Amino acid sequence: MNKKIISIFFCLIFLFTFSNCGLDAFYEFYNIELHRVSMDLVRTATINLPSYEVRGYEERRDGGLFSNFIIFYRIYISDLNHTSEVLAEDIRLAISPALRTDYLSLNNYTIENITGETSNIDRMFYNRNYYKLEVENANIDNILGTSSRGKNLIIDFPTTTGEHPVLYFTNTEGVQEGEIYRLIRANQKPGSPQFFTLPEENRYFFNHVELYDNDNVANDKNADTAKNTKVNAEFEYTYAAMYIIARGRTLETPPKSIFTQATFIGVFRLPDAH
Repeated sequence: MNKKIISIFFCLIFLFTFSNCGLDAFYEFYNIELHRVSMDLVRTATINLPSYEVRGYEERRDGGLFSNFIIFYRIYISDLNHTSEVLAEDIRLAISPALRTDYLSLNNYTIENITGETSNIDRMFYNRNYYKLEVENANIDNILGTSSRGKNLIIDFPTTTGEHPVLYFTNTEGVQEGEIYRLIRANQKPGSPQFFTLPEENRYFFNHVELYDNDNVANDKNADTAKNTKVNAEFEYTYAAMYIIARGRTLETPPKSIFTQATFIGVFRLPDAH
């Protein structure tokens, strides 16, 4: 058997092995584990993002699999004045029946229950009217891109009236790195007409009468907000639930998007606008 035949033989074995094992394993990368996420009341979340040493997030000559992290959110109208971390199902129900329903549905796609298919996980969030978090005057995909690996991501919803919810990073010693970015609400759902947030002059995460009014929840205004179905309740509060996933790309041409399971970050209470 000459060298050419031997080379062909081993190439066939290689291809056969991958065709049976599947290429999914080759593209696998790790989820953001729950122990890497901590909440302080309904105000601040700290997320220890995977470093380049974690499988799927490595530095590679071909550019690597990892592209960026994505945070999905939805706002819930409530009559409950809740100030501690939202952990129990009865508290989610007390805040908003929609929050409880969404949490149970999306649980199939989180790391706590890894039975859900992740290839279209972004579509699963959009189908439940969860939207992609944005920041003011910057591209959040770049902010949560490869340079964010290994850092602590801080999401802060202050309690002071008129103070903006923000996003920023700290290093392993807890020292702030880089800029502080104001959070803003999405203004468009992929593949759908543009919708508007109220008040129209801004998209900040503030609690205000136009937001917690059930009558203002529609496809063309406050589409990122869930109505509260409680009867005879006087709604005055709003909360935002958030999830984080990692997005990557395959090395084929054209590349395809791949995603990790979702990790539940927590529930934040929106500060009053004024």
